[in-house]
Amino acid sequence: MYAQLSVPVLTAAVLLYLFRTKRMKGRLFTMLLLGTVAAAILIYHEGGPDSGEPLTELTRSSGGALPDSVVLEVRTGSGRREEITVDLSDEDQKRKEARSQLDAAAEEIDGVILGKNASLGEVMWNLELPSSLPGTAIAASWFTDRPEILSSQGVIGQEVTAEGTDVLLEGCLSLGEERLEVRRQLKVFPSREASAFRQKVQKEAAQLNSGRAGDRFLLPERVDGEVLRWYALPEHRGRMLCLMILLAAMLSILAAGQKREELRRVREEQLLRAYPEFLSKTQLLLASGLSLRRALERLASDYRRQKKRTGKNAPLGEELLRTWYDMENGMLEQEALTRFGERCATAEYRSLALLLAQNQRRGGNRLPQILETEVQAAFEDRKRRARIAGEKASVRLAFPMGMMLVVVLVVIMVPAMLSF
Repeated sequence: MYAQLSVPVLTAAVLLYLFRTKRMKGRLFTMLLLGTVAAAILIYHEGGPDSGEPLTELTRSSGGALPDSVVLEVRTGSGRREEITVDLSDEDQKRKEARSQLDAAAEEIDGVILGKNASLGEVMWNLELPSSLPGTAIAASWFTDRPEILSSQGVIGQEVTAEGTDVLLEGCLSLGEERLEVRRQLKVFPSREASAFRQKVQKEAAQLNSGRAGDRFLLPERVDGEVLRWYALPEHRGRMLCLMILLAAMLSILAAGQKREELRRVREEQLLRAYPEFLSKTQLLLASGLSLRRALERLASDYRRQKKRTGKNAPLGEELLRTWYDMENGMLEQEALTRFGERCATAEYRSLALLLAQNQRRGGNRLPQILETEVQAAFEDRKRRARIAGEKASVRLAFPMGMMLVVVLVVIMVPAMLSF
C-alpha cells in the first residue's frame, strides 16, 4: 500500500522542485498538484483492503470472446495479495479442431501436390509442394528420400531413368502445436517440363513467322503469358583467353625449369671434366712446396688470366675465384673450402673439399701423396665416363643405321621384284 503511494509523493516532490526553481508557472503547478492529489486518492482506494468489486466469473462482451488469458488479483482473508494469470483457453477443444483440420487436409493433399500429373504412380511433371495449404493456416514442409531424383521443392532431377524411379515423399502438416505426417510413394519418370516448354516456344515462333518472307525471323516475346528475353549464346572467348594465358604461363614455367635443369646438368658436366686437371694441378703445386692457400691463389690467378684472354667463363674458375675472395675477406680456410664443395654440388668436389678442410684443421705433410692417389682415381673415372658416353652414342646411332638398312633393302628388293 505505502509502496504504491510513493509514486504520487515522488511526483509531488518533482513538481514542487520545478516550481521553487521557477521552471514552472504557478497556475500550471496548481493544476498538476491537484491532479497528483487525485491520483494519490485513486491509488489509495484501488489498493485498499476493500477496493474493487469481487469477481465470481468472467462474462463475454456482446459478440466477443474470452481472451486466452487474463491477469487477476487474488486476496486472502489474512490480507495477502497476489497477481495470478488465469488461462481461459480450452486447449483440448483447440487440439481437436486442429487435428480435424489436419486430417481433412491430409485426405485432400494429393489433389494439391499432383499439379499436371495424372496420379502419384506416374509423375512426369514437377510436383506442387506448397509451404502452406491454400485457404488454411496449415503450414507444410516436404522431404524426399531421393533428392537427386525429386527435390524437396517438387522439381524432377536429371538422373531419372526411363523405367521410372521409386521415391518416398514425406510431408509434415502443422497447425499450431499439432503435427501430422503424411507419406506418399511416388513413381518418378523423366521430366517433360523442359521439352514441353521448348515445344511451346518453337510452336509460337513458327506461328509468328508463318507466311513471312525475307531475311528477318521474329522471336516470340511471350509464351503462356510469361515474358521471354532472347540472348545469343556467349562464345566464352574471355574464358578461352584465360585458359590460353594459364597454359602459356605453365609452359613458360616448365620451359624455365627445363632450362635451369639443362644449365645445371651442363655445369655439372663441365665441373666433372675439369676435376682431374684441377686435382692434378693442386697436387703438383702442393708437392712443389706451396701452401694450400697459395696454391688456390695460383689457380685462381691462372683462371683470371685465361678469362681475360678468351672471354669465356668456366664454372670451376668462377668457384675458385669466389673461394679465394672469401679467404681474402677474412673467412676461415676450412669454412671457405666447405662452401666451395657445397657450391660445386657434386660428390667429387664435396669429398675433396672435406679432405682439404680436414688437412687444414689437423695439419700434416701427407696431403700431396693423398691427392696423388685421388688424381689417379679421377683420371680412371674420366676414362670410365668416356666409355659410357661412347656406348650411349652407339645406341643412339642404332636407329638411324636401321633406317638406312631398310632403305638399302628397299633399293635392292624393289627392282628385283619388278623384274619378275
